[in-house]
Amino acid sequence: MRILALKRQPIRRPTYVDEMLSPEDLDYLLRESDFFVVTVPLTAETRHMIDEAELRLMKPTAYIINISRGAVIDSKALIKPLKEGWIAGAALDVFEEEPLPGDSEFWKLENVIITPHVSGSGPVYDERAVEIFCENLRRYLG
Repeated sequence: MRILALKRQPIRRPTYVDEMLSPEDLDYLLRESDFFVVTVPLTAETRHMIDEAELRLMKPTAYIINISRGAVIDSKALIKPLKEGWIAGAALDVFEEEPLPGDSEFWKLENVIITPHVSGSGPVYDERAVEIFCENLRRYLG
């Protein structure tokens, strides 16, 4: 597997990453990726950072996976490429509107996997969450 990573402020490339990219390289990343995993925080800069223009850059065999925040991807823009086959599919753990309404188009699409906002769960989730909280509290108290 060839792994491409994008980071706002590129750091030293981890050994498991083949190419470390900057935000200016998003178009390249979208064109090259077979599986595009979205893991950014939701900020003014990242709201709808993936919309129709970005989705059109993806391969028709590519999948988009959103485990960050729903509004990072423009949900309305994502429906069309999934229905029309511009991309192969999506795995969505988060949505702009949560819980996802029962009448959402996403429920009807066979090329979409929907999970209930649990992608962060795992055997060490609680330990890691406590570590992060304690570190943030330490920094806050200063």
